Amino acid sequence: MFRKNLICTLIALLLGAGLWSSSAAEETSKRILVLGDASYLPAEAVAGAEIARELGEGDLMRFAVVILSNIAYSQLPGTVQEGLTGFVEQGGALLITGGPNGYGSGGYQPIAAILPFEIRTNDDWRVVPFREVIPLEPGHPILQEVTFRTLGSFNDLNPRRGATEIAQYAGAGVGFPSPLIAERYAGQGAVLGVALDLGQEVRGGWADGDRFVRNLLTYLLARAS
Repeated sequence: MFRKNLICTLIALLLGAGLWSSSAAEETSKRILVLGDASYLPAEAVAGAEIARELGEGDLMRFAVVILSNIAYSQLPGTVQEGLTGFVEQGGALLITGGPNGYGSGGYQPIAAILPFEIRTNDDWRVVPFREVIPLEPGHPILQEVTFRTLGSFNDLNPRRGATEIAQYAGAGVGFPSPLIAERYAGQGAVLGVALDLGQEVRGGWADGDRFVRNLLTYLLARAS
């Protein structure tokens, strides 16, 4: 009895000191780094994760998910530029959103090899006729209970062989569909690309925008190893 009480006391002390590891503690320790436009992200935690808006000291491996949100590649800290590929290959989950500072328009050619789209041009942000978004993988977790509104701007990209295309724009002025959401794996991790400006869409009154963002964060946290 004495031995049992002693063990329980030690566990309690370790918990109080923050030295005892449990699955619950590991879950709440998951962190999301957001660089760029964070205006559309929920203020409270998602799936027990902390949202950070600065890299701080250390490297990317302190985070489960990294979000590059309508920020030019040249504006990323050097540590981030140098570490993105390794972060994904070692099991991290990366989300890249579109906008005037995304993809080709944002100078993302240096990490083109891990993107789920192919960059077509250095100036790929387009204002186009408002048309529907077509889900290609309606059962995908990020699309659950989400209805898109018509879309009038996006980064004009090409599909990438080997990536899973999740949704596309119904057709540009000449009638060709364009990939909007796609995912691909790189090493042990995953890269999810959204070729629309999430901040613009959510702030602009997209009814299911908040739900879509929460779906994204929950899915990426589950994908990170």
